[in-house]
Amino acid sequence: MPPKPVSKLSATMQNSIDTGIGLWLVPGSNPALFQRDHFIAYIYGAVHRLPEPHQEATMCFILDIPKYDRNSILFNQDDLARVLVILSKAQLTRDAFDSRQLPNLLANINDGNVPEMLDFQDIGINWASEIFVRQSHAKIEDVTGFVEKHRAIEAITELAVKELGDFRYALMNFENIWNMVDVLKQQQLDRDGLYLLIYFLALANRNSTIPPSLPLGIRNLMLEECDEILVNQTFWKILYIIDGAARLEPLSTPDRLHCQHPNVIRR
Repeated sequence: MPPKPVSKLSATMQNSIDTGIGLWLVPGSNPALFQRDHFIAYIYGAVHRLPEPHQEATMCFILDIPKYDRNSILFNQDDLARVLVILSKAQLTRDAFDSRQLPNLLANINDGNVPEMLDFQDIGINWASEIFVRQSHAKIEDVTGFVEKHRAIEAITELAVKELGDFRYALMNFENIWNMVDVLKQQQLDRDGLYLLIYFLALANRNSTIPPSLPLGIRNLMLEECDEILVNQTFWKILYIIDGAARLEPLSTPDRLHCQHPNVIRR
């Protein structure tokens, strides 16, 4: 059985807010602020847990809600909390949800009846297929010890020349993504850090939204997912040798919404 993507999240309301802040806040902002595309990337995941026919209308409704600070182009922590409360109440109705219920949910936002849990299809990162994980890991599987930043730049430069598909724009994104994965700011990465560097550079090259920071909990879950996929790969290879029937099939990336709202960033 394929591993459950760690991007899927079921969390309390406070943990949902904390995860959004940990991944997507504008660095240095306190209280937390969010760029529009990062705000949208995160709430997409909760919208995707609603019945499919009402997802697009829900996204458009949310983006039409005036921000608490109408003079700012950024969303703030209160904006995020309000939207997550609305979506948690919408999820509570399960298949009975209809986007026409949203105005009433907004009007009763402060009724004190906040569901305990909120589900996310993903946490804003465009999660890749199993084959993408394996290909990313294959590029660092021979690494031992730590790699200095200047050596990593050299290696990525070589990849950019050899593999234009996934690394054409890697050098443009290198500094931001290095700063995200080098959480200890030691100007060096171990093999796990290099795997995440490769992974996010390839995602960025595919125009996926990349978080400004990577909380330790999410980092560890991504590495656990990688380990599980690699173990799963070994199992299927052995099974293939035994009966000649097994095949390695990548998991597809979840479809994104196609809301025509002018403020939606398509992914």
